[in-house]
Order: sequence, then C-alpha cells, then structure tokens
Amino acid sequence: MSDSVYDRRVGGRWPLMGRGEELRLIGDALADSELRGVLIAGRAGVGKSRLASEAAEIMAASGWAVSRLAGTASGRSVPLGPFAAWVDDFDASPLAITRQILTALRAGAGGAPLLVVVDDAHLLDDLLALVVNQLVAQHVAEVLATVRTGEAAPDAVSTLWKDGALRRVELQPLSRPESEELLAVVLGELTPACAERMWRLTRGNALYLHHLVEQEREAGRLVCEAGRWTWATGLSVSPTLVELVELQIGKVADDLRDVVDLVAIAEPIDRACLASLASPQAIEAAEERGLIKVSPSADMIRVGHPLYGEVRLNQCGPLRLRRLRGEIATVMAREPARADPLRLGLLWLESDLPADPVVLVRAATVARSRLDLALAERLARAAADASPNPVTKLLLAYVLFMRENGPETEEVLAGIDDNDLPAAGFVSPTILRSANLLWVLRRPDQAWQVLEDALRGGDPDRAVSLRTFCGVLLVLAGKPADALAALSDGDIDRLDQFGKTLGRCAQTIALGDLGRIAEAGQQAGLGYDVIAESPQGEFQRQWPERVPLLCAAGRRPHQGGVGRRRSPPPALRRHARDGERDGRRGGGHDRARWRGAACRPAPARWGCRRNRQLWRDQRDLLPVQDPAHRGVGPQWSSRCRRRRVAGHPRQPPPRLYLCGVGSAARRRVGVGGARPSRRGARNRSRRCAVRP
Repeated sequence: MSDSVYDRRVGGRWPLMGRGEELRLIGDALADSELRGVLIAGRAGVGKSRLASEAAEIMAASGWAVSRLAGTASGRSVPLGPFAAWVDDFDASPLAITRQILTALRAGAGGAPLLVVVDDAHLLDDLLALVVNQLVAQHVAEVLATVRTGEAAPDAVSTLWKDGALRRVELQPLSRPESEELLAVVLGELTPACAERMWRLTRGNALYLHHLVEQEREAGRLVCEAGRWTWATGLSVSPTLVELVELQIGKVADDLRDVVDLVAIAEPIDRACLASLASPQAIEAAEERGLIKVSPSADMIRVGHPLYGEVRLNQCGPLRLRRLRGEIATVMAREPARADPLRLGLLWLESDLPADPVVLVRAATVARSRLDLALAERLARAAADASPNPVTKLLLAYVLFMRENGPETEEVLAGIDDNDLPAAGFVSPTILRSANLLWVLRRPDQAWQVLEDALRGGDPDRAVSLRTFCGVLLVLAGKPADALAALSDGDIDRLDQFGKTLGRCAQTIALGDLGRIAEAGQQAGLGYDVIAESPQGEFQRQWPERVPLLCAAGRRPHQGGVGRRRSPPPALRRHARDGERDGRRGGGHDRARWRGAACRPAPARWGCRRNRQLWRDQRDLLPVQDPAHRGVGPQWSSRCRRRRVAGHPRQPPPRLYLCGVGSAARRRVGVGGARPSRRGARNRSRRCAVRP
C-alpha cells in the first residue's frame, strides 16, 4: 500500500479499536440515575483522551450538549483556564466564581443534557477542581474525566470517585490481537517480524504505536513490499518520540533517571543487584511512577515500558553507558552462581572494565552451547586477546570451526598442542583439527592422518578420546563394525559429558545398522542419561537429534523411557512407528532413516528454521550414505560425484565429506561389518534404483 493509499485509509486520524466494552460501560454509567459520570484512569498513552473524545461524540450525536476542559501542567498558573471568560468578578470568593461558571454552563446547554469532558483532571488547579466537584454535587452536568494512574489528583476531584459519584474505569493497554488488528486496519498486512517488533516496543500503548508508525514511515524504514509492510532494522528514536515519552513520564529526578538507566542496560536485572547500585527510596519511587516494573516474585526488574528504555539508552552517551555496564558487571561478578554467564560476559565486554579472561571464557562457552556463534566468536576473541593461552585459543578455534571458518581454525590450532591442555576435555586440538579438515576444509585423507599420527604417540590419557572420535567417523562413513571395534578399545565413561554423548550416539547408530536392536536401545538410554545430567545439554535434547538415533535402531522414541521425557510432534511419532515396522521387515535402519529425514515440520511448529534445514540435509545425504552402508563402493562414489557436480541447493558440500572419510578409512582398516538380511538388501537395492 502506497503512502497515498495509507493517507486515504487513515484520514489523519486512527480508528478506535478494542474499546467496545469500555464505551458500553461509559454509556451505561451516563444513563444511570444514581451516577453522575465516569472517570477513566490509565497509564500514559493507553488512549484515555481518545476514548473520552469518542464517547463525547456519541453523546453529542444523541442530543447532549458537550463542553470540554483540559488540565495542563502549565495551565495551573492560569486560574480557571477556559472558564475564565464566564467570570465577571475575579475578586469574588471561590464559591461565587463557581456559581457564575455553573450558571454560564446551564445557559450554554440550552436545556439539553450537559456533559462536561475533563481531560487530565489530575492537572487541574484547585479552583477548576472545585468547579468540577460542584458540577457533580449540584447535578448541573454529567462529568467524563480522565486521570493518569499513579498521579495525585486534587482532593475535590478524587473524592468524586471515592464517594461513588463517578464510576471509575481502569483502561488497560491494547492486547496483542487488538494491537495487530489496529495495525491491519491502518496499514494492511504486516510481516510477522514487523508485527512482533511493533508489539515488543509499544506493548499496546496506542499513542506510542501511532507515533512509531508515523516516524518509521517518514524515515523510510517501514515500507510496503509485495502487499505486506516490512520494517527494516535499526530503530532510531526521533526527537518527537523522545519528547512524547518525556512528556508522558513527566520530569524525572536524577536518582530516578539513574534507576531507569541501570534497568534499561541490564534488564531484567536482579533486585539485589539493583539495590546495590541505587537507593531503596529511588527504586520504590521509580516503581510508583511506572518507570520500572517488578516481577510477581519481586526478584527481577524491567523497564516500565520498552520505549522508556529505548529513549534513555538513546540519550545516554557512550562513556556513561560503559561506566554503568561496568558497575553492573562488578556487582554481578560478586555472586557468579546467581548471574547469567552470558549476560555478565557481554556487560563486561562492553564496559570500561579491563578484560577478564575467566568471565569472557565462561560467557563464550555458554554462547557456543546456545548456538549464538557470532556472539561466541566475539567473546572468545576478546578472551584470547586478553590472555592468549592454550585454553582461550582452543575455545576460539572451536567457535571458528562451528562457524565453518576452516582456514582461520587451522591458523589458531597451529599454535597449540594437545600436551598444552589437560586431558580431561574431549575436544582437543587434534580432534578439532581432524574435524575441521574433514567437514570444513574437505580433506578426509588429512583428517584421518592427523588421528593416526596422534594415536601413534601412545598417550593413554588421550587415546580414549581419539578412538571415540575415530568411531564417530567410521559410523558416519557407513562402517558400523569397525566403529564398534574402535569404540570398544576405550572406556567411554572416562570421557567428559560431551565425549560420552558422542560415543553413545555412535554406538547406538552402529548397533542399529548391524540389526542389534536391543543393544542399540540400551546405548541410547545411556546416552540420554548423560545428556540429562549435562548443564549444557538442553539444546542437545532437540527431537531432530534424538529420534533418528532410535529410528536407526528400528525402535520407537518412547522405548527405554526416552520419549516420556519430552513428547515429539505427531509427525515424528508417526514416522518413528513406520521406522519400527520397516525394521522388523529387514534392513530397517535405512528405511527408518529415510522416513525420519523426509519429515519436514513447519518452522512455526518447531520455532527454529535450523531444525527444518537439518532434516533436509539428512534427507539429501541418505542417498549417498545408503550405498556406503551396503558396502557398494562404486555406487557410493558415483552418487558423491553427482551430488558435488549438481550443486544440490540443500546439500552443503561439507556434508558430502561426512562419508568421504570412508575412502580413507577403507584403505587403512579394510571393509568389515555384518551384512544385513538378504531380503533387506534387496529392498534397499530397489529403493536406491528409483531414488535420484
């Protein structure tokens, strides 16, 4: 929709949405003979004035006489404001002046029922507040007033709803569906990302939403493309929006401003942490003003409205921000067990504090396990720059490997050796270099040679890790018997949790490939027990990683207590059952894998596009793996070449080299492994003949 169409649709004024119930309550109250009007209360910007104006227009259309009055902070110095024209003697007593105004209002109504709309009644001066009070007390008019929640109103006004003369209506912000409906009426269809950002920043505040849309349209960041509105990143808070927010929250003392700044920088911030940086009086005052909000448990504190934080961060200079981040990080570091390591590390990195390698390494490790690889690289580089030791270098190399930056990974690993690190960790420079050569740089021969050279070194403490990784490569190359032989040479339980997980995973797949279903299930259960005990194992418990392991063994995911821990989507339950049935018919591991990889859950259901891509990658890899499982070397090599030449869009080249290590392994270890049943082999041959 073009700007001209937008202007015609809006017509200079946004429609009133989501207030039907409130309009009904106002109408009922004005028709109730026992009430003298309505008081609308709410936070700044929720739409109190707009609702009162809409109700007044409805009453005017039905024959009421409407008079309007607005309180302002500056108007308090001008007695009587707009009613001053009806006063003949300003030296008279307040009651005499009030009678003059009431008489003028009656005369102006001309016998029609009178409605006086008082906007921002909490800002009325004492004399105007008395006039409003007497309008109600003497039944001269019905009153429709608005007040801001949390602001003190004059006693003459507050007694009106406390005594029951006015019905108080608490106006809440628009709900998310109501906010999206309003945007749909005003703009049209929005992209989900655009709607999400609008909601996150405005939280149903109609005034902020209006100004944000206008600002971003004028800046050219909110545009209509192919019939849908998209919002480019990089919100810049305009002076108009800043002034609006400042007007809504009023003048803020320095100590309250500091509280808002601290919370905006680190939200959600722990209450104890904030209490160490600001006085209890300032925190309580900020909460009363709605500048901050406290969780129901009173443990965590956030900014009262997202735009408050945006405005304050926009107004703070870089030096102030760095200083405040340093103050927060210093307090958080006193109790590291309570602090989120990633948030602490990021605050520390962007503060004026000297780099702390311990804090940065811990944060980078957490970021890596959460798959926030860009942030993990940033933190790992900072740690390596601050303290270029083998631990920080290995962490940086690990993150670079996960980001598929093969050449730089090799460069970093060239400066460290296995002997420079403790033997407890599974991921050593040798294993990482082998993995990088295989999957990123696509040099399977060199990858295997690195492992052989390390094994010839004869270090018993590292041999278990190296043999376990050899087993992983062999099982991925379709050599289950050789994989089991390599895995049986060491005690997997001596490894760390990551090494145990990989070892059990490889054993599960190898046993499933060999048709040893019961043993595969036992190994899968042991592997999941390791993951459950791992503090960083949450992302490893995703079903795209779990189900294929049991499907490869021809088993249902719930067997062995695995599925009871977290129910998979229906599609996975369905193809897991199919995998078990095919496994009983012979050659089940291949068919189960085919069914598992063919499942394509929608991104909205899984909430992660990466999961869907993993399934597609696995599905596209299976035509290459299947001949390798059956020991058909020429067919395996031919399919690898076809995939590389075709440049399959869903087949990243490094994935092909997952099988490529098979050629290197075959020359060194020899072809081995049990053959599946003859019927299963015939079934797989027919399937491979018809699959591209």
